[in-house]
Amino acid sequence: MCVSSGRGPHVYLDDSDKALKVNQHVTEPLWGPDAVDRTVLEIKDSKVRRSYISKSTFEKLKKTPRTEEPKRLILDGWKWDSEQNKYFSESNLLGEYVPSEKKVLLYEKTIDEVSIQDHVPEYCVGISTYIHEVFHYVHHAAAENNGRAYETIREIEEAMTEFSTLLLLDKLSNQGSGKVAWDKVLDWAKQSIESKQNYLGVFPAYGFGYYLFNHFSNDEAEAVKWIKQYNQKIGAIDKKNRYVKWYQQMLNPMYPYKDEKLCLELLHSILFNL
Repeated sequence: MCVSSGRGPHVYLDDSDKALKVNQHVTEPLWGPDAVDRTVLEIKDSKVRRSYISKSTFEKLKKTPRTEEPKRLILDGWKWDSEQNKYFSESNLLGEYVPSEKKVLLYEKTIDEVSIQDHVPEYCVGISTYIHEVFHYVHHAAAENNGRAYETIREIEEAMTEFSTLLLLDKLSNQGSGKVAWDKVLDWAKQSIESKQNYLGVFPAYGFGYYLFNHFSNDEAEAVKWIKQYNQKIGAIDKKNRYVKWYQQMLNPMYPYKDEKLCLELLHSILFNL
């Protein structure tokens, strides 16, 4: 699999004599800056990431009945780190964006393993992961265009990035263009992102991106307005603001993921009113 980007995102998939190209005119309404410098893609083997939660949070979750809290189901995989004095779990990354190098990394071994596990073509996992990471790069470019540092609040950044990824995949799926089954790519991405609502750590923020996608499913113009507004706000959001802290608390591991409307109202205040 070979994926690259230039002025505006271009995606190429090598599959014998088949090649896929996502043209700039398709993605331009969603990607923020009109001109995006070339970013570098590297394909690597694998990388493990650790997620941490406090001992008090872990103990509270242990006492939560399974019928009341879906996140209770995944506590079995967490281990104690005596040096950090926290519980942790490990997961293999599909990809990541490295801001200091403006580089997108895709982890081929993990992408292959997930595609086998989920019974989908490798390109479903690879392309959706690539698009997600490139949106991080686009947010970085937007901050620089506005003369700001790429300083993000992860709970907002990941929600907006997943939201943007699903919106773009849905657009490509509806157009039915190219030789890739975009509906399969979209279906896998939706399933993967929705499942993160029931994980610990920062993952519920990813899952909130799925809620945003569903919420704006019938209003693309409004969806794009939110994405562009986020691009305008990157680097200017006060991390100490009470609305920001409240939003973060709503998506923390202890929250039973059921009041997305309040999260939406808080995010609207952060993006449009602060």
